[in-house]
Amino acid sequence: MDRTNFNKDVKMQYACANDILRPAMSCIYFKDGYAYASDAHILVKNSLQECSTISAAQIELLNDKYLPAKSYANILKYDDIIISEDGIEAIKDGNKVFFYFAKDLKFPDAEKVIQESLNKPKVQSFEVRLNIDMLINLNKALCGAEKCKLQFTGEGSAVIMQSMEQSSVGIIMPIIINND
Repeated sequence: MDRTNFNKDVKMQYACANDILRPAMSCIYFKDGYAYASDAHILVKNSLQECSTISAAQIELLNDKYLPAKSYANILKYDDIIISEDGIEAIKDGNKVFFYFAKDLKFPDAEKVIQESLNKPKVQSFEVRLNIDMLINLNKALCGAEKCKLQFTGEGSAVIMQSMEQSSVGIIMPIIINND
């Protein structure tokens, strides 16, 4: 029997914020067949066709929906899911749990950020400072992140992490690290 669920190895919740002032950033946002997650420092985009066994019709039901990161993490513990207008029913060993979508949220224009970063001219030599924990979380949140290429867009600019095998894209925003 084929299972319907998100890929259990793609832990998008690691790219989400835990910030009550920005509730949309504590959710996975679904748009046009993709799942987006961001904590304002890292941004992830995964194709639902590549990182799930969800049918095209069920993917369509996810469009413009927000799934809290904690719900997403819990859903990964179940075998099967059924997507409805109000949320996702998760099933394992006959037990069912319903996870509701968050309402009335506005996710940043993640696709614009990704496209602007991808279209930036590449530069030769510069210094990049990264928080390694962000890189680890980005790796956990990307589908097909076992083999990636990093693109450096310039000093003080985002670093782009693209899967070599999938269409997944992740961005790490630049940070200031004190030399103290």
